[in-house]
Amino acid sequence: MQEAFQMGSGISERRLMPVALLAVLVWLGCHRQATRTGQRSGPTIGSLARPVYLELIQLEGYGLVGGLPGTGSPECPARVRQYLRRYAESQVSGQSIDVDRLLNSYQAAAVYIEASVPGLGQVGDAFDVKVTALSQSPSTSLDGGWLFTAELFPKGAPVTPLRPSAKVQGPVYIDKLGSGDPDQRKGHIIGGGRLLVQASLLLVLNREDFRTAVQIRDILEDRFGLQTARPVSPRQISLRIPAEYRRQPQRFVEVVKAISLGQQDIGHIDRLVQRISAGQQDRVAEVAIEAVGPAAIGPLTALLRSNDEQTRLAAARCLRNLGSPTGLPTLVGIAFDTRSSRRIEAMDAMVAAGPSPEVIEALRALLSTDDLAVASCAYERLLALDQTALAGQKVSDYIMVDQVPSAPRPAIVAWRSRQARLGLFGQIRIRTGRVVRYGQDRLILDTSTEPGFVLVRATDPRRKVAIGPVRCNPSPMEMIVLLADRIGLGYADLLGVLRQACDSGLVDAQFLAGPLPQ
Repeated sequence: MQEAFQMGSGISERRLMPVALLAVLVWLGCHRQATRTGQRSGPTIGSLARPVYLELIQLEGYGLVGGLPGTGSPECPARVRQYLRRYAESQVSGQSIDVDRLLNSYQAAAVYIEASVPGLGQVGDAFDVKVTALSQSPSTSLDGGWLFTAELFPKGAPVTPLRPSAKVQGPVYIDKLGSGDPDQRKGHIIGGGRLLVQASLLLVLNREDFRTAVQIRDILEDRFGLQTARPVSPRQISLRIPAEYRRQPQRFVEVVKAISLGQQDIGHIDRLVQRISAGQQDRVAEVAIEAVGPAAIGPLTALLRSNDEQTRLAAARCLRNLGSPTGLPTLVGIAFDTRSSRRIEAMDAMVAAGPSPEVIEALRALLSTDDLAVASCAYERLLALDQTALAGQKVSDYIMVDQVPSAPRPAIVAWRSRQARLGLFGQIRIRTGRVVRYGQDRLILDTSTEPGFVLVRATDPRRKVAIGPVRCNPSPMEMIVLLADRIGLGYADLLGVLRQACDSGLVDAQFLAGPLPQ
């Protein structure tokens, strides 16, 4: 697979440079003769209107974390308690939920919920949520709890809207991989939030002019398709983000601002091509040439023959955003080039315009690269494009595990944002003759007592009873299923045990944890 994506990489750079230069010069000559019309010039949309939207939306709310092993708290302000009572009654038709009794049992705790979501997010987008116990008692702990379904509203709104902006539910994750003791009153719901409303994206004209608003609509629909723009008043135009910019809405806004009205002057594309071919990162030039539209595909394709990797990458990225398939092989080639420092940047450009069979195939192949950082990035981006791209196994109600046996280096890759998911890379062995004690002996992994098996002993934190010894075959997947399903470890403890098992050598693999929720 890798060799297929790198065909032609052995061509001499000295031979490539004249070819690339000749191609650009030929295009420039043809362009001056044949394309004197069809390109717009004059004022840009950005000079006539400004985009209006929130780059980041702050959400907040209140909720209940239940299922706590006696570490909850009845402490809750009266107004919050009253809100929780009303909300609980509205969610369960014909039944009565005694919120006061639940809180007084110390098996639940009232929490403040907050989240930051992109202002141009789409309905259904998942996001991480932070929860903080309202109780100030040091004995309160959200560890092992579950946040019941709660509603989120814009932060600081003077009047609570009738409709929530998002909902959230799920297990509380308190990270235990850091060096110090975590604050047990604070945690995250990984990927538990779901956006319910679509934030508005408007173009506001500098002055009322319905004719200009209609002209802008026509230009944008000609460029991005029908229903991209809709004048809602002589001064406001509502925008819809097209599919090719779904994963990069901010870039779409920049492209819209750079689009010109009227006829384009003949040297505009020439100047942009020269800036991109200079081999420097020039986002402004990239955005401007994407604003030109399909007429830029020819000169950008010529730049794919350049000796300079940054030039090829920039041209290929623009081509992907313009809907042309010609840039994808270049991006794949860079992503597979072990000498390149732009492998991850190339991957990002591959996935930005959305999934395709070729992109999915390339990302699958990159899982087998020897560079674990690149392989783990390919793993994350592959699942971001298609959750079913790997035959993951559900090992608990909310934890997924994927196996990537083709990877050359054994590793466990753990997500800590957007979803609770593990990737088992390569052929991971369980070593004999090792014992791992986790959490003050709350859980013990033993491969020394009974050859050919992993023995697990644990203590149930809720019932305070011993579990085990329970045994399983010396397989990483079987051990994870035992820990998450039969023993009932939460995701945070599962990651803590696996990292300790890797560090001690019981599991012969590198442990790599992804970034924490923001």
